[in-house]
Amino acid sequence: MMKCISVIALLMMSLLAACGYPLTRPTLPPTSVASTQTVNLNTEAAQLAIEASGDLEPPPTIYGRVLSDLAAIRAAYPLVSDIKARSAWDPHHLLIGFDEGGNTIVEQDTYRSWDDLNTRYGD
Repeated sequence: MMKCISVIALLMMSLLAACGYPLTRPTLPPTSVASTQTVNLNTEAAQLAIEASGDLEPPPTIYGRVLSDLAAIRAAYPLVSDIKARSAWDPHHLLIGFDEGGNTIVEQDTYRSWDDLNTRYGD
């Protein structure tokens, strides 16, 4: 997925260069995120980090990189600064499937691997 994001960014930069915009990247201070659980996250950067990682929550290192890259792109190319990323799926819904064995455990109400997520996010 990171390769896909890199290819999209490269295509966007090529398009901007073709339109006469310089391709210099501004230097921004690094973004540090200690824990995505305790920080008020940028929704756009968080969703892109989730999509890139495949995790349920944005990994701090990927989130920080995406946040920094979005700021750099918008600073370097004001023409696109108002464009927001569109999620590949509805970020408010999660679709989960089980194989036959997993489905049996769920139906017997003995599946406990996600109890901590249910406690954190609600049933």
